[in-house]
Amino acid sequence: MILLHCSVSLPRDYSVDRVRERVAAQAPELDSAPGLLLFAHGLRVAGERGIGTHRLAMAAVWSNTSRLAAYLWEPGGLERVRAQYGSVDVSLWSIAGLQIDRAKTGRADRLVIQTSAPDADTPLSALGAQAKDAADKALRSRDVHAAARGVDPGRGCSLAVDLRTGLPRDGEDDAFELLHLSVPPVG
Repeated sequence: MILLHCSVSLPRDYSVDRVRERVAAQAPELDSAPGLLLFAHGLRVAGERGIGTHRLAMAAVWSNTSRLAAYLWEPGGLERVRAQYGSVDVSLWSIAGLQIDRAKTGRADRLVIQTSAPDADTPLSALGAQAKDAADKALRSRDVHAAARGVDPGRGCSLAVDLRTGLPRDGEDDAFELLHLSVPPVG
């Protein structure tokens, strides 16, 4: 499994209504995408909580690389995002932990994304085990409905993606309003 994280910074004068309309019109196309386990679109608005630019964030978990490749390289996927917004920061992470409570994902209203500092001294096996345990622990919170943890084996850092209700208790720095969540049926 692969975790895809995309981020787009938009100037303060960019219409957030336009962003919301695009996500509302286009994101449902992913609701039944083959090979997709989860795809979340989130938005932070400039001026809220001290941020200077609007930020659109996307986080997706793909069950196989061929389906991810189709999203990355074929028209209508990431190419459409690039055409609409310009530069997109993209990173791919190896999944170390994934927990989805399908009965509760509909309650989520926040996408929270956090990246850890590089840790070159910890063995990758330990980083993977820590990430898996962190996803398991996150889902035990009554406010978290899906948790994905990815590891970058080259840098030794991890990416945490949580879909939750309400803001996290330990801060709201990387919390986005959840605009759309796709959790296609499995099977």
